[in-house]
Amino acid sequence: MILIWDVESGKLLHNLQNVGDNVYDAKFSADGRHVFSCGENDGSVRMWDAETGKVVKRFVGHRGLVASLIVSPDGRYLVTFGRGVPDFSARVWDVKTGKEVQQLKGITGFVESAMFLPDSRRILVHQADDRTLRLYDTSTGEEIRRFEKEGAGPASLLSVSHDGQRVLMGYRVRSLWLMDVETGKELHRFDGHTDGVTSAVFLPDGKFALTGSLDKTMRLWRLPDPPAPKGEEKPEVKADPPIIHPLHRIRWPEGGNSSNLNSVDLSHDNRYFAATKIYHAPGGRRIGEVARIWHLETGKFFRELPDTDTVRFTPDEKHVLSFRSNMDLTREADFTLWEVATGKVVRRFGTPITDRWRAVSTVSESGDRVFRETQEPFALQVFDWATGKELCQIDLRPAQPSILLLTQDGRHIIYQAPPALPRRLQVYDASTGKEVNAYPQLRNLQPGIYQILGTGQMLCRDGRNLKIYEVATGKEVCSFDGGLDSWGSLSGDGHRLLATNDRRDEYQVWDVTTRRVIARLRFPESVEGVKRSPRFSVDGQWAAFAGPTDSVYVFRIPLEGNAKDR
Repeated sequence: MILIWDVESGKLLHNLQNVGDNVYDAKFSADGRHVFSCGENDGSVRMWDAETGKVVKRFVGHRGLVASLIVSPDGRYLVTFGRGVPDFSARVWDVKTGKEVQQLKGITGFVESAMFLPDSRRILVHQADDRTLRLYDTSTGEEIRRFEKEGAGPASLLSVSHDGQRVLMGYRVRSLWLMDVETGKELHRFDGHTDGVTSAVFLPDGKFALTGSLDKTMRLWRLPDPPAPKGEEKPEVKADPPIIHPLHRIRWPEGGNSSNLNSVDLSHDNRYFAATKIYHAPGGRRIGEVARIWHLETGKFFRELPDTDTVRFTPDEKHVLSFRSNMDLTREADFTLWEVATGKVVRRFGTPITDRWRAVSTVSESGDRVFRETQEPFALQVFDWATGKELCQIDLRPAQPSILLLTQDGRHIIYQAPPALPRRLQVYDASTGKEVNAYPQLRNLQPGIYQILGTGQMLCRDGRNLKIYEVATGKEVCSFDGGLDSWGSLSGDGHRLLATNDRRDEYQVWDVTTRRVIARLRFPESVEGVKRSPRFSVDGQWAAFAGPTDSVYVFRIPLEGNAKDR
């Protein structure tokens, strides 16, 4: 049966009897005076008078069950879709005459969803398990264009904007795409749901969309500006937040050997960026390493530093510090201080040792401290990089630290033991190596500490959440979603947060004060395997990454108000 209700009063108005074998779909006509239904075994579609409950017309032509139907906004046309073998056809009917006037060409499977555009002439169709949405002209039955995202999986039509210029489509995953109907191009991608998006709707003003998901949440999204009316110049589409593509992508030739990028860094004055590369023989034996420096604005090569697998610019803006580790016990490890302008070696320091020393972990953002860390046994050596003098050694046994970092001023070293140990946090004086009673308010902090800034802010990771704490009190100030495998870095001034999200090819930049995303950094490849390699500039306007295909990526993040899609 088909029941018709009064929406305002909730009263049952009509009970349409004798509807046939089944009712698979039912739709009102545009004026609300008639109801169309399908599902009968003979393949017919019925048109009912909504007031009298009587059948006033039948549409006959399908050779099997009709699974669904849609009615044009002007009420002139009805489109019906076959349920399956032997008839998957999509047929267009003239409502007034009841005659079939067209069939949509190329429909070879079950149509999962379809929608008329407001012009009552074009129709969007999605076949089940098809990776595309198809736009048809109902007057000719011809396909106009397809909307697809390669590699994203089966498509799903979710909603058409009220002006018919944009469509929201999903792929049974956590993402949602906004597409331009006229061009078929992607206008924006929305990420945030943690499970598949199941529904979406445009709000009447066209500025927002509401989505529902299997993650049991609904989300309200601000949409980019719509395309201009037909015949007018189309404005540049500005996403909110803007999508920013790399300013530089430096491809580093392999030189015939297996290799990988090991580290990247940005100079404090935003003049240079650097990256290091390690070379291996076919059997995996390490055979060399080198660092290269480029101009940040232009991406032009500047100079090369040999025998370097980790590089860090010093805060005086004049030098770069390189470190050669000894992970495979094949050679000695030491530091080298270089003059950036000339490439000359200022000094080498750090007594060469044959223990298993890891790459340099931290150079203080201000001051003159640097340390190197050993794995067997767990210990630190702290140096003054300006003089090359060894300041102290710190025994970290019995356990390798979960977190080990220098405070921004270089005065203290923070040791955070693995969660299984009872004592979570220890603080050492970076000059003497002695344990001190600094930061008592942080002793029982459970999330992993990433940064402690001179601004009094501290960045921590707690599952998928990146949390900022006030160092003076140990209280949480705000929290940001970093995705399932979260990582983040605060700019040196504490105003911006560079963070992961649930996309494999993207990072996002948050404004810490307003707590909203101000930019999305989009890569041409997945960077999932190198999520912890980036460097973020002090002012939050530059980010550098070591990519997985021997590519160094550099992004410029404009000040808000100047941002646009790049």
